[in-house]
Order: sequence, then C-alpha cells, then structure tokens
Amino acid sequence: MKNSAYDTLFRVEDTLWWFVSRRGLYAGLLDGCKNLKILDAGCGTGSDMVFLREYGDVVGVDISKKALGYNRKRGNKVVQGDINNLPFKDDTFDLVLAGDCIYHQWVDDKKAIRGFYRVLKKGGCLIVNTAAYESLRSKHDEAVMTKKRYTKKSLRNLLIENDFKIQKIFYWNSILLPARILSLIFYFLEVLLLLCKNIFYA
Repeated sequence: MKNSAYDTLFRVEDTLWWFVSRRGLYAGLLDGCKNLKILDAGCGTGSDMVFLREYGDVVGVDISKKALGYNRKRGNKVVQGDINNLPFKDDTFDLVLAGDCIYHQWVDDKKAIRGFYRVLKKGGCLIVNTAAYESLRSKHDEAVMTKKRYTKKSLRNLLIENDFKIQKIFYWNSILLPARILSLIFYFLEVLLLLCKNIFYA
C-alpha cells in the first residue's frame, strides 16, 4: 500500500464498520478455538492482531516498515518479511490469517498461497479475505495498490491447486454490489447524455 494508506488505516481500523464487521466474521469462524499459534500474513497496522490474541499466540509479518511501526505501538509481535517468501519454518502455525493481502501488486498469489500451506501444521487452517469482482474496482484500489480482484471460482481454483481443502467460501460484503451497479448505470447514462449532446449540438 501507499504510505498514506497506512496512516489512514491506523486511524480507522479499530472503529470503521468494514473492519469491525470483518473481525466479527473471523470471530464466527474461530468460535471455540484457543491456544493457537497464529500468523497474521500481511498484518498491516495491526488491529486484527490485537483481536487475534484472544485465540492464541500471534505473530505478524509485513513488508512495510511503516506498518510494522504502527504494530509496535499496539504491542504486537511482528517480523519484517515478504509473504511471497515467508521467513518461517515449515509446520509452524495452527492458523494463518491472510486478510486483504494477496491481491496487492507486489504479491504473487500462487507463491503466497504455497507459502501459507508450507508454514501451516498438518490440519492447520487458512482464512483468506480478499477483494472480489473487478466490477467493484474503485479509487480505493489505487490507494491500496490492488493488482487483481477475485471471484469464488478463481479463489477456489487457486487454493485447490495448492493442496488446500476448502471448508467454506463465500461473499460476505455483497451489500456494496447494488450500490456499485447503480453508480455504473449513472455513469453510463451520463456518458450517453454527453454523446447525445455532442451529436445534436456539435
């Protein structure tokens, strides 16, 4: 992400509905889990790591020195590293959380997923949250440097090709889709009106 995006993220991720809702989703998936060894891959500025402490011992990895600095302010244990080449031994973690990281421009999603599999213990779990649908691409994607957005099918294929067995896969924030469709309709209407104006008044 751009450095300015980390500043914004640190200010809002404790309270903004998006992040609060996402942590609620994680809580549902982790219900009953305790004493796990957890990796937050691409940990950003660290609010999720604070949340994950309830479920075990958490370490975060991120490539950004700025992100790591914000994590240290929160008291999080972090390591600088690239999720394309995780700096951890095989079979280390019970849980890997990859929250909004595999779609970034500098990430090779195949390498990242293979790395998650490598550092997970046998029977360990991976939780991936990632951007969906190219049609939902916006200016925010520029700020966070999005390379690609996924569908359930493309994400499922990526995971299966790297030996993961999928327990659940779903879209969770579909409330934004109708709003995006409406914005596109209004955009194309505006373009159409502009074209008509040029045709009739040129």
